Amino acid sequence: MREFEKKMAVDFLRDHSDLLSNHVCNDLDVNRWNLTPEERIDLDKREHEWNGDPEEHDPEWAVEGYFTDFSVVSFVAENLEKYFEATDKLQSDLDTVTNYMYIDGDVIYAIGNIPISTRTLDPKLYAILESRVTLAQNLFNRNKE
Repeated sequence: MREFEKKMAVDFLRDHSDLLSNHVCNDLDVNRWNLTPEERIDLDKREHEWNGDPEEHDPEWAVEGYFTDFSVVSFVAENLEKYFEATDKLQSDLDTVTNYMYIDGDVIYAIGNIPISTRTLDPKLYAILESRVTLAQNLFNRNKE
């Protein structure tokens, strides 16, 4: 997703929240997303914490009642924005780290020949690092030729 698309998505949600807040009825029926009672309670709790009124969280109401549409949309917009920022930072950090790594056999080494064993990494993270380091090594080797 391009940077401008990320900003557009968040802005669209915020604009939509503003429009919703002017409606007579602000009930958001979350049944369409088939949320479990635990997910409804979690959403209600986190939305009220974000909104600055955690004392309004009511687990029974979260399971049986409705949510306020414009508040939930604003909450989701802010969470989406934070998610984009976090993933962009993670991508940047990963790019920086993998520029200083190489693979020898089944072990990824960091700069200074510090081994990072496959047993100490989450398998998904190892796979990501392995593919990035392999790509970087291939590009480096091509440039040497």
